Amino acid sequence: MIALLPVYAASFAAIAASIGELCGHQSLVYAVFRVISATDDGSGIFIALLVASVAYPLVRAGPAPRWLAKFGLLAAAVRVVGALDITTLGAMPFAPFTVVGTFICVAWLGLASITFLRRAHAGSGNRA
Repeated sequence: MIALLPVYAASFAAIAASIGELCGHQSLVYAVFRVISATDDGSGIFIALLVASVAYPLVRAGPAPRWLAKFGLLAAAVRVVGALDITTLGAMPFAPFTVVGTFICVAWLGLASITFLRRAHAGSGNRA
């Protein structure tokens, strides 16, 4: 996901630098939009893989409650459905799944962080 940030930055910088030259080239502007949109949709697969690949092993190893893994796997599944927008050429019928999936993936990350911080704090004997 972090590796895609330079792609976004370079794409938007190139468009901004040549905005005056793009007038009258609607097909080129649309092609650039599709490439950036496909990159964004493809990143959703990596977000889902990250959440799923962390959620399940954490529960198997023991430090996380079972509900946290189920929530993480649900978040990943919803986000993967949202990534199907890459197949629709701008129609974006899966956009609600993208938004909700991203939101619950971030929520899972927050819940997992809170869970582990509480366990670490409880395990340290509350030494403050």
